[in-house]
Amino acid sequence: MAFNSYVTLDGKKYKTLQRSWQEMPSVPKTGRLLLSGDVDVTFAANPIMEWEGELAAAVSPATGYGSPADLYTTLEKTTALSFTDHRGTAYSNCYVEATKMRSLLPDWEDTNNIIYIFVKILAKGS
Repeated sequence: MAFNSYVTLDGKKYKTLQRSWQEMPSVPKTGRLLLSGDVDVTFAANPIMEWEGELAAAVSPATGYGSPADLYTTLEKTTALSFTDHRGTAYSNCYVEATKMRSLLPDWEDTNNIIYIFVKILAKGS
């Protein structure tokens, strides 16, 4: 299986940092303790996929890659987005939120600068 060094979010590619990128499938569930002492757990029909990590957006991006302005625009959307993970698996109806941002250089608008944004992406699994 081939791995890409980037993910695609809302039609634009963004490099990911391997040391910070995490993928976590989970199955939503609700549990309760019954009066009899038994545990009753109900599971969702499908898992939820969750990714966390830093996306790198160059101020002067290569063709097909997103800039910090593109990423800011995507993060401001309140509608579902498209997402392709580093394995090339495409997901629709994804949601993204940003939690932290940092700059490689002190001059944020320098053409050689890269902006790193820590994101969390959620998608319905299969």
